Amino acid sequence: MSAIDAKGVFSKLLELPGANIEEVHVDGKTVNIIVTPKESAHRCPVASCRFQTHAAYDSNVRRWRALPLAEYELVLVMRCCRLRCPSHGVLFEKVPFANRGVRFTADFEELLVRATKAADVTRLSRSMRVAWNTAAAIIDRHDGAAADAQVSPRRIAKLYAISSEGTITYRNPDAAFQFLASSAKGKARRRAG
Repeated sequence: MSAIDAKGVFSKLLELPGANIEEVHVDGKTVNIIVTPKESAHRCPVASCRFQTHAAYDSNVRRWRALPLAEYELVLVMRCCRLRCPSHGVLFEKVPFANRGVRFTADFEELLVRATKAADVTRLSRSMRVAWNTAAAIIDRHDGAAADAQVSPRRIAKLYAISSEGTITYRNPDAAFQFLASSAKGKARRRAG
C-alpha cells in the first residue's frame, strides 16, 4: 500500500484556475483545502481595472464553499491581501476561482445556475447543502448578468455531471473518496495499483 497524495487528488478533482493546493485537512465532514495564488501580484477585483501591485495593505484568511463531495463539504481557504487601488480604494485582491464579494467558488455558483434547468431550487439547495434563500440569491445574481469569473461550459461538463433529477456529481471522484474514507479512519492510504 502506498500513501495517497491528498494535494494531488484534490488538484486533479477541482482543477482550480490560478491557485495551488498546499494542504488538505479533514475535520469531521468538512475538508479544508488550503490554497495559494499562482501569481505573486495582487490584482484589483473590479473587472474593468488592470491595476496590480506586489504591495499589500493587509491580509486576512478567507473561506469559499466548493461543491460538496458525497457527504463532505469542501472549503477553500486562502490568505487574501487587501490592496490600495488608485481608482477604487482599499479592496480585497481578485481571487482566481471566485467572483468578487462571494463566498462560493465560481464552479459552485455556475453549476447551481446550470442545474436549475434540470431541477427546482428546493432540490438543488438540499443537494448542494445551502439554504433555499442562498440558492435563490445565487441564481438571481447570475440571471441576465455576466459574472466576473465566468466558468466555461466545457469546464463544467468535464468536471461535473448533472442528472435529470438535479443530482450533481464529480466525473472522477474515486481517488478523493478513497482519501476521505481513509482519512476518516485516521489513515491517508489507498491501494497501490
